[in-house]
Amino acid sequence: MRDQLFPHVSIIILNWNNWRDTITCLSSVLQLKYPNFSIILCDNHSTDHSIDKIHDWLQGQLSFQVDFPEIDNIVVKEHKPHIPYSIENYRYEEKEFKKVSETLHRLTRLITVIDTGSNLGYGGGNNVGIRFALSRFNSTFFWILNNDTFVLPNSLNELVTYQISRPNSHLIGSLILDFENPSTVQMAGGASYLSFFGVATPSYNGFKLSTLKNLYPNGIPNHCDFISGAALFMSRELIDSVGMFEEQYFLYHEEIDLSLRGKGLFQNGFCERSIVLHKQSATIPLKGKSDLKGEYFDLRSRLLFQIKFYPQNLLVFYFFMLFLFMKNLLIFDFQRVKMIVSIMISPKKNPYSHV
Repeated sequence: MRDQLFPHVSIIILNWNNWRDTITCLSSVLQLKYPNFSIILCDNHSTDHSIDKIHDWLQGQLSFQVDFPEIDNIVVKEHKPHIPYSIENYRYEEKEFKKVSETLHRLTRLITVIDTGSNLGYGGGNNVGIRFALSRFNSTFFWILNNDTFVLPNSLNELVTYQISRPNSHLIGSLILDFENPSTVQMAGGASYLSFFGVATPSYNGFKLSTLKNLYPNGIPNHCDFISGAALFMSRELIDSVGMFEEQYFLYHEEIDLSLRGKGLFQNGFCERSIVLHKQSATIPLKGKSDLKGEYFDLRSRLLFQIKFYPQNLLVFYFFMLFLFMKNLLIFDFQRVKMIVSIMISPKKNPYSHV
């Protein structure tokens, strides 16, 4: 009866060397009002003792203070565990889940923590969580959350209600607001996609939320070609039909790939009443940093996506990459020149997979 009224949702959060943001995310998830969900935290083999830090926080042994802003008169405060949570620790080895330890307390929410064994990237790490949920829980839905998100208490209720009222929507996005400035929209559900250059444009990015509410009093229109992977709600039916995330990208474009595979079979949905706050590229900066990992994966994934879905556009895309090559060569940015050449020659090679 409970699963009929409130279908089970597996919430999957992926961490890599960023336990502070993950604790902030968990703090919000543990305040969700939806009564039937499980939390699966996958750690991509962090080197900063993330699992230990998160475990200590869940047991009430680590003090961590975060101040959260007021959003539409809703004040959300940090959740501090007063009663230790039940934790199961697993290690993912040779495509099997091996239990490492467990700390169980009666009448407390169970949180599953999985060490993936290596850095599997966004798709691989989240797929480990999905596989565990499929083998352990009879989940109807899955909510993939970036660890630098913060969800409002009603956000999951709204997603489930939206999907039940629109049964052909099997990939659903939330209204994503800027974590530092919640009056500003990062994206409404997801983004549009220009296939020629592999460029994604977040829906309504930079708009003031009050402006959008005034422009669209009957609801913000859905203009998404794909749903953002920062907060992606999807059904078991979609996974059974098209599979999980494509793992070859490692980072970026996984959600676009998934949306395109589901195109024609299912609809993308946008639930305006489900609100999520998001920090921008907290784990790996995308631009403006001396570390080029973000730029490398962005350009590499765009090329891999073109090869897989739009081979007819490859000539145009290679000209675009040649333009980037010449632009950086002229300003003597040889680090980026080398990066572009390596992607053009060996797009499937991932020099960062070991980190």
